[in-house]
Amino acid sequence: MKAPAVSKEAPQRHDVFISYSRKDQQFVRRLEEELKARGREAWVDWEGIRPTEEFLVAIFGAIESADTFVFVLTPDSIASPVCGREIAHAAAHNKRMVPIVARDVVASAVPESLAKLNWIFCRQSDDFGAAIDLLVSALDTDLEWTHAHTRVLTRAIEWEATSKNNSFVLRGDDLRAAELWLTQAGADKERQPTPLQTTYIIASRKAAARLQRLTWGSVSLGLIIATAFAVAAYFQRQSAERQRSIATARQLSTEAGLTRDRRADALQTSVLLAAQSLRRFPSIEPIKSCAVVFGCSLCR
Repeated sequence: MKAPAVSKEAPQRHDVFISYSRKDQQFVRRLEEELKARGREAWVDWEGIRPTEEFLVAIFGAIESADTFVFVLTPDSIASPVCGREIAHAAAHNKRMVPIVARDVVASAVPESLAKLNWIFCRQSDDFGAAIDLLVSALDTDLEWTHAHTRVLTRAIEWEATSKNNSFVLRGDDLRAAELWLTQAGADKERQPTPLQTTYIIASRKAAARLQRLTWGSVSLGLIIATAFAVAAYFQRQSAERQRSIATARQLSTEAGLTRDRRADALQTSVLLAAQSLRRFPSIEPIKSCAVVFGCSLCR
């Protein structure tokens, strides 16, 4: 069978998938209208397309995405090969199945997966309204668990169709809800997950654990790198401050040297001027000026 195209969008969910023989269309139209009037959406194939492989893929997808598989029991539906394949697909995926009798059938001819269930009788001699009441009650029974069954099943099939790609596994709240749903199955025959669903949930938990380990590893590596950068930055600051201190000391030393040079020049000039003054006009003033420059108290 050709695999269907897969997308990350979940298939549209329906309350009911109705499997029937084309010879019972009139009954099924009335059934669908009554369900719609009561707020239940049914998937029904009205086209009568030939049962090609592509057609069956669409049919099977609709069965998988419906919460309940309703089979219209008549002699014609039991004899239909297509209906037989639909029954087998629903049973293989542990779908909730509700048989509704539109015309009397031979019980021994009914497939075991339907024969063992409680039948709802909706023949011409039966009360149609009461039969629909029973059907709606069956649809609403254990609805939360059934919704979860459909959700996990469609996701699991999608995951398997993509060669079990980890991008299709359950994560976060979806995973925790699926694990809780799995634990609720218990011994109730009507609440059994398929092997694929169980495998899928376990694979999702393993993928989540691997992701958590990778996340912690990345965080740890990030902390190590951040610490290394912080230490390097600290030593760089210390080195920069040391270089600034050295530069400042060198600048002060240079300025001190320049100051000494300026004082030496001033002293030399003062001495020369004092000498010239003495040659021109001998007196005590030039000597005092020289003493002031040299800081000598003896000449003051």
